[in-house]
Amino acid sequence: MISPPLYGPCRSSLAPGELTARVGHLEGVLSGRERSAALETLVRERVTEAMLAGAVEVKRVAGEVNVAIHALGILLALPHVLEPGERIESLSVGAGNIGRSFDLETDRQVAEFKFTAWRGGAEAIHQNGLFVDIFRLEALRNRAAALALLAQDSSRT
Repeated sequence: MISPPLYGPCRSSLAPGELTARVGHLEGVLSGRERSAALETLVRERVTEAMLAGAVEVKRVAGEVNVAIHALGILLALPHVLEPGERIESLSVGAGNIGRSFDLETDRQVAEFKFTAWRGGAEAIHQNGLFVDIFRLEALRNRAAALALLAQDSSRT
């Protein structure tokens, strides 16, 4: 659970959609300042250690959201990707395949699942991961290979 005393300063000063503008503003007002003037500016702009602690806590909790999305996405996809009589041999529903080669291995197929909000532009990390998955799946010869991507309406992001 997010601690309100820590999250509060972070939330009130860095509201969603305003982070980039806020950071740009701080960069501008601090540029060219000496130490004492910079410290006064930080106080005036309400940049605090509590804000940093709140942001760290939000990041910690937000990391769990990725695990939930990956797990729920795979579990809800199972009825759609499994054929009648197909047997699950290995299943890795948490984000990252720790100790397992693929998200789903059955007696008939191997599958990887990606739940990424593709926004276009420079997404090298996502693209590289996707390429690696395609390469690993293509190397399989004894079972069918599948790569499932979350379809998302880009007009809603």
